Amino acid sequence: MSKLDKIISGFAWFFSFNVFQAVINLLVSVVLARLMLPSEFGLVAEVTIFSAVGEVLLNGGMTNSLIRTENPDRADYSTVFFINLAVSLFLYGLLFFSAPLIAGFFHQPILTPVVRVYMLCLLAFAFSAVQSTRLVRAMRFKLLTMIHLPSLIASGIVGIVLAYMGWGVWSLVYMYLTRHFLFALQLWIRSGWTPTWTIDRVKLKHHFSFGYKLLLSTVLDRVYQNIYAVIIGRVFLPLQVGYYSRAYTLVQVPVQGVSDPLAAVTYPALSTMQNDNARLQASYRKLIQQTLFVIVPVLTILIVTAEPLFRVLMTDKWLPAVPYFRILCVAGMLNTVNGYNLNILLVKGRSDLYLRLSIIEKALITIGVLSAFSFGIYALLYFQLVSSIVMFLINSSVGGKLIGYPGQRQVGDVYNIFLVALLAGAAAWVFNVYLSGQLIGRWEDMARIGLVGGCFALLFLAICRALKVQAAVDMKELIIKRLLIKHV
Repeated sequence: MSKLDKIISGFAWFFSFNVFQAVINLLVSVVLARLMLPSEFGLVAEVTIFSAVGEVLLNGGMTNSLIRTENPDRADYSTVFFINLAVSLFLYGLLFFSAPLIAGFFHQPILTPVVRVYMLCLLAFAFSAVQSTRLVRAMRFKLLTMIHLPSLIASGIVGIVLAYMGWGVWSLVYMYLTRHFLFALQLWIRSGWTPTWTIDRVKLKHHFSFGYKLLLSTVLDRVYQNIYAVIIGRVFLPLQVGYYSRAYTLVQVPVQGVSDPLAAVTYPALSTMQNDNARLQASYRKLIQQTLFVIVPVLTILIVTAEPLFRVLMTDKWLPAVPYFRILCVAGMLNTVNGYNLNILLVKGRSDLYLRLSIIEKALITIGVLSAFSFGIYALLYFQLVSSIVMFLINSSVGGKLIGYPGQRQVGDVYNIFLVALLAGAAAWVFNVYLSGQLIGRWEDMARIGLVGGCFALLFLAICRALKVQAAVDMKELIIKRLLIKHV
């Protein structure tokens, strides 16, 4: 199988998994939102920052170095595995004894036992990081999908059953643990690799020299991805943290459903082109065009139909989260491209620039958050939107120049996608307002979502065709090519 075939096959499997994951997560989230209170979601969201940082420490840094290393051997993998295990034990011990301080910070005593149980996930991360990295490097995304899905389904069942039994916040804790421990267990059974008792100092130095800069920047990134939930949890009520976390989670369903499989598949593939800027530029250009051609219209229609969508999925008690959701949707459109621009730095081996840009971004966010929170939660949300725009300008300028594809060219290649989505979205918004006073009955919201969504899709595709938007032409050719291949 050629490299291109591996990329297409890998993307197809990983995309399929992300579709299933999005659907399953959405269904589970909807059921849990109906069974639980927003404040219970808020309690878990307040401590998610610690598991997010722990996952990065174990799944990032040196594991990314393993992907870039030519022909890594058993000693490479074993060395990283045992270092990860030692780090996970240290982190869990630190968080176990710090749990009362964390609970005191948020003024929520229940967080002491929650942190001590929830953070057991760090051990699961340590036992799965290297095995999953080996499968990613080999582009065995079919096997990864077959391992992920049972973990996802089983954990969703656990969460729903416990929530129905009235376990409250513990439903989310045990659901999370079930998912990650089942994933780790299956990897050990099905990946075909176990470590040897080896820690090679030379190899450790090699992987650490590349990985530590990426690790520091990624840790900062995860901290600041969750900083809004932390600030909201500290200054405001768990109820508002719950609204924010559900809105953010729903935005991530389409964003991660497209960007995660593309990032996972293209990073090892683009790494093979790291010394060929012409190929790298051409591949990257198509990557951001195709990604935004899917992400931008999906998020636009979600903005338009947010109110009936929240009512249908999670009942009226979640309607205060609708304005949060709309603002985060706009920010999500740019955050995807920001991640790809940073990936270019990794492909080119410039983890030092990656770290510098991360520090700049976090410094800007720190100043903004400290300035905005006293003006209320909406000031924080709008700052999150503004920061995504500023960081796109900075990241595209630095990352894009490495391959001769700076920010102004990137904007020139994708601005028409935003323009078409804006035009179709404005028309759909007017149609949605009109329908809100015309439809009555128990199916009113479902009818509005279907009619407005269909109207938007037809307008978006029609305008794209009229303006001959390149991303639409490329997507059509790709679909036709894949259909022809299947029928040959």
